[in-house]
Amino acid sequence: MCIEGPSRSRIWIVKNSGKSEGRYMDKTQKMKLRAEAQQIKPAIRIGRNGLTTSVIEEIRSQLKARRLMKVLALRSYLSDNTMDDAASDINNSIHGVHVIDVRGHTIVLYK
Repeated sequence: MCIEGPSRSRIWIVKNSGKSEGRYMDKTQKMKLRAEAQQIKPAIRIGRNGLTTSVIEEIRSQLKARRLMKVLALRSYLSDNTMDDAASDINNSIHGVHVIDVRGHTIVLYK
């Protein structure tokens, strides 16, 4: 059953079975996480090599250490890709990660 309302936004999570399931996060929860993310600095920078397996593994390990983090994309990465592509690639590569916000060259992740 799918419930949609004006105060909820849909976040897709890919489970190990390969099927995607919609999980909701309240607007107030997202707002609190965005406010908390303003105080932190980007922990990882994506360069011209893009999202390699080592970058994905580092994002995983950083998310284990802290539940909220920022990823910054450098201009050399953005010459060939978009931020939405990077956010969807991270979301598909790491199980249980939520993309909270994409602004400018920065992606806010929560696990």
